[in-house]
Amino acid sequence: MKKIFITLFLFSAISLLFISSAFADTVYDSSLKFNHAIADYSGTRYLDGATVKLIFSNNTVALTATLNSTAGYSWTTGIGNGTHYYLAFYWHDILVYNGSGQSGFDFTTNSTAGASNILSLTQQNVTRLALTDNTNLWVYISNSSSVTFSSVSYNTQTKELIASVSATSGSVSIVKVYHGTDLTMPPKVFVGGQDITAYKVADTNGFGNYTNCWYYDAENRIIWIKGTHSSALEYKVEFAPSGNIPYIPPTIQIFNTQIPTLLLICAVLLLLAAVGAVYLIIGSRRR
Repeated sequence: MKKIFITLFLFSAISLLFISSAFADTVYDSSLKFNHAIADYSGTRYLDGATVKLIFSNNTVALTATLNSTAGYSWTTGIGNGTHYYLAFYWHDILVYNGSGQSGFDFTTNSTAGASNILSLTQQNVTRLALTDNTNLWVYISNSSSVTFSSVSYNTQTKELIASVSATSGSVSIVKVYHGTDLTMPPKVFVGGQDITAYKVADTNGFGNYTNCWYYDAENRIIWIKGTHSSALEYKVEFAPSGNIPYIPPTIQIFNTQIPTLLLICAVLLLLAAVGAVYLIIGSRRR
């Protein structure tokens, strides 16, 4: 019995020695940098302000940061040497890209302590996410990866959002429009040119009642819109109240500058009047 206890003690001591040696080999003083990691469906709008999580291979979060204007970030320290990580990206708490198992986004750092790790990433475009010219307004396709954006635009003057969505005939798409405190519940919502403002349901459970309808989550400022496809489908949300859309005067582009048409006409008339006045003065002197 004594020999058994001695054997167990020695085995435990050796095991602890190996474990402590393994942990001693990892020093969290390395750095990590990456840029141009992720953008919206267009590939031109980087997810500036998105959250990136650096995650160990056991799915435990190591570090969290906010992406900069290049959709990148640089941790100057806190990175383990010879450590396996992957990157995951969140847009307003929605996981939009999981880098686990993805080339470049799933990696092992340099084994040398204090090393600088620079990731050369192939930019990933989130086909279900669309940003707009209003930084507080964005659109997300909620229901299926087979539904994608064709185009998305927002007019900051008329406060009109238009999102064109592609899907096979018979498919249903559900888009979520998130807006900031600068906007309120829209008075008008359209799907495929149809005014569906009257088809507002109490919650998403009511989506089964209509082919095209919508729901407004006032607490989280989210507009849910359901549309049924026969082909590509256009979603339009008008945030400005009816009759309160500002008048935008027509313009003419000259030397890459938009000039109001009325102002240009006035300038031409003044020029003609000046030329006419000069002509009359010269004519009167000749008499």
